[in-house]
Amino acid sequence: MKTCFVISPIGEEGSKIRNNADQVLKHIIRPVMDQHGYKTTRADEETNPGIITKYILKQVIESDLVIADLSGHNPNVFYELGVRHVFGKPTIQLIEKNQKIPFDVSFMGTITYNLSVLDEVVQSKTKLSATIESMSEQIDNPVTEIMHTLRKSSVSFADFSELFNEISSISNSIININKKFDNITPELSKSVSENTKIGLDNLKKDLFTWLIDNSDKLPFNVTIEHKQIKRKR
Repeated sequence: MKTCFVISPIGEEGSKIRNNADQVLKHIIRPVMDQHGYKTTRADEETNPGIITKYILKQVIESDLVIADLSGHNPNVFYELGVRHVFGKPTIQLIEKNQKIPFDVSFMGTITYNLSVLDEVVQSKTKLSATIESMSEQIDNPVTEIMHTLRKSSVSFADFSELFNEISSISNSIININKKFDNITPELSKSVSENTKIGLDNLKKDLFTWLIDNSDKLPFNVTIEHKQIKRKR
């Protein structure tokens, strides 16, 4: 069975916060999740002994779906939501009507609810159901987007070292070939050798220049010594 973990303000038993959380879970979230075949849990429903924070984070990371109630701007909710964002898994946001959605998560569609008006409860359930039906397994958010960008732009020192080694290897191979044919076509061999050397030298020079000009943007520090690329200690 698919799993849904609810992160929300819970509060002390008998408090207004707990009552609101219970009503949202009972009248909006759980009926819709049951309809879509999800087993729904919330942190306070865990009965097994152990560290509750570890259990919460495990559920936040591993659950098929996380529903986050942003009402009251609870810091624990936003911390857990941030953890979920790192993994880019399906997440749905709820918030009580007329409460402001914080800027950093306002990019995501957020379903509002009003427990005091029955028709609006029905509307919230309808929107929640529609959102579940349309969501994909991988959800983009600012965290996953910047991670994708960093992965694409990440260049290692080994990449540059390998490139220089390949250029040098090509140069040496051409020189060896020219030596073998030197006795047969000395003029052509000399011309090819010189032109190739000039081309490879220019390529290295351009690469050196690019490294120096962009050294502050690289994920490692480099220095050019004796026409060789080296990592700064």
